[in-house]
Amino acid sequence: MNTITVDPERLERAAGILKALAHPVRISILNALDGGKSLTVTEIHNLLQIEQSTASHHLSIMKD
Repeated sequence: MNTITVDPERLERAAGILKALAHPVRISILNALDGGKSLTVTEIHNLLQIEQSTASHHLSIMKD
């Protein structure tokens, strides 16, 4: 039987990434950036029809 070593720090980081991506707006942003597209905050705000401040907020969370 194989033993798997679990690194708690790595699990915490993975959980944080998944949590950051779990919001519907962030999923929409990721979808808009699919294929390596480069979009400005203004382009994202226009494309998703959300407030520019909302787009900036979600991008900031995703960046962290």
